[in-house]
Amino acid sequence: LKEVLGKLQEAGLRLQKDKCVFFQNSVTYLGYVIDKRGLRTCPTKVAAILDAPAPSNVLGVKRFLGVVNYYRNFIPSASAVLSPLHELLRAGAGWRWGERQQAAFDSVKRELASERVLAHFDPAAPLMLTVDAGPVGLGAVLAHRDASGCERPIAFASRSLTTSEKNYSQIQKEATAIVFGVKYFHQYLYGRQEPFILKTDHRPLLSIFGKEKGISVTAALRLQRYAVTLSAYNYIVQYVDGKNNQIADFFSRAPLSVQYDDGEGDDCSKYFLFFESNAEPVLFNDIRRATAADSVLKTVMKYMDKGWPKKIKCKSILPYFQCKTDL
Repeated sequence: LKEVLGKLQEAGLRLQKDKCVFFQNSVTYLGYVIDKRGLRTCPTKVAAILDAPAPSNVLGVKRFLGVVNYYRNFIPSASAVLSPLHELLRAGAGWRWGERQQAAFDSVKRELASERVLAHFDPAAPLMLTVDAGPVGLGAVLAHRDASGCERPIAFASRSLTTSEKNYSQIQKEATAIVFGVKYFHQYLYGRQEPFILKTDHRPLLSIFGKEKGISVTAALRLQRYAVTLSAYNYIVQYVDGKNNQIADFFSRAPLSVQYDDGEGDDCSKYFLFFESNAEPVLFNDIRRATAADSVLKTVMKYMDKGWPKKIKCKSILPYFQCKTDL
């Protein structure tokens, strides 16, 4: 309690005592129940979704999706699950509520009725990102591993493949899933001292995006661009068998054959509230002095000026070596 009040005081926030409640085991806030276990849906709020009848027109579908999207983080592979409903929103599609739409409608209700709990994010705990690409979409799960070795999900993410992405080779789809997951959870992954575990069920990606070998100069340009993007993160690629990858299992079982972009724009977009800082902006001369004093960057600049060796043994310089042509 003292720590919370201290943070509020630092931020210049005031509380009204008569509106405060202390020493609660759980708190219901903005449609969520928050306790020491994590975050879960509020039963009274979800009840309205569970009791909702099947939509009878496009406007009803829009209203249903608008409510469901508020709890999207609790639905694994939400884009794939909701795809049959999004089909009805296409211009000129016409109204047809069929078996696939009803199955998607019921599936969403089952997911929201489950006792799924999202774990609180802990910067000091081991972090895992599991990704996979299906025939119509991409999926990612961010999770912590607890003391018993079980993985507890922090959040789910998914999006539909665009028309052009559906024509990618499987290895490029899987690589796209990795980049999607990393970008979506950027605020959790970027700048970590301890590497996070990046899990994929596509074994060839271990050698392509692994830190030991690095990507080959003969690899496809798209994969090379992806490798440059991933070089900014501290991670270890790990292979997971397909049967142990729940996301892959979901996509393999979902009877979807969708030719539709869900039209939700950039699924990686998230909005966060930051407190304004009084710190002065970093000046160019400060960056130049700090760079000159950094032993790793001094070595990198020397290699850029005089040429790179064929092999790099220093792990600190290896990320720069892997993207040397872009420096």
